[in-house]
Amino acid sequence: MYGQPPHNSGSRRRSPPKPREQHRRFHQNSDHIHSSQSQNYYFPQNSYFPNQSSNFGYIPFHQNPGFQFSSRSSYGEVVERVDRAVIKVRRDLIEAGENVSAWKVSQAALVMLKAYSWDSLGVRMQQVPSLFQLIFTDGKINAFIHCFVAVQRITTLYDLEVAILRNEGVEQFEELDLGPLVKHPLIIHYFSISPDVSEVFRITSVEIISFLAEYMDDDKRRRKKSPGTTEKLGVRIQSLGFVA
Repeated sequence: MYGQPPHNSGSRRRSPPKPREQHRRFHQNSDHIHSSQSQNYYFPQNSYFPNQSSNFGYIPFHQNPGFQFSSRSSYGEVVERVDRAVIKVRRDLIEAGENVSAWKVSQAALVMLKAYSWDSLGVRMQQVPSLFQLIFTDGKINAFIHCFVAVQRITTLYDLEVAILRNEGVEQFEELDLGPLVKHPLIIHYFSISPDVSEVFRITSVEIISFLAEYMDDDKRRRKKSPGTTEKLGVRIQSLGFVA
């Protein structure tokens, strides 16, 4: 009949899948997708508690049994406990007259808390308020010392101390709670300070230049009266790198 497709008695139309079979296929596919996503595309919801994932190269940490926590409130209690330990360690170093550095305080705090690493605490150093402030101050003072010494051909420890105090807006270096300036490792390195030095000798680079000028004038007068060579004067100047 016109308008109708020809009937082929030899062909049979394919029947749709049974509902139960179709449901089973969908369920299997969804399980496969869920398993694939959970293995390859898992993102932790809380950044404070990273989970181990081989795709992101994360190195898992092992918590100290004494510092386990299960909620944000207990995490805050751990941070407060660590913060109190950091404050005590810093105060003890200052009272002992020793240099205070972020590294020294962080390691001593671990000993006080009986933890073998910061990962074992489940807390990052930058998340502890007092330690974060110390890291910032310690780093700023170290950078300032490096730069100051690098640009000064002739300088003194007293000049450096005055510059630090002016830059930090304090009257004494001890107000920074970093211990004595003469005990600072960079000061010992750059100025060859003896361990028995307890205070900064007050002499400026201007005075040093004046003394050098006087020495040069006196040296000229000595040369006029000298027997011929400076070696006979019995004076040896090895370096002017350290003047204090």
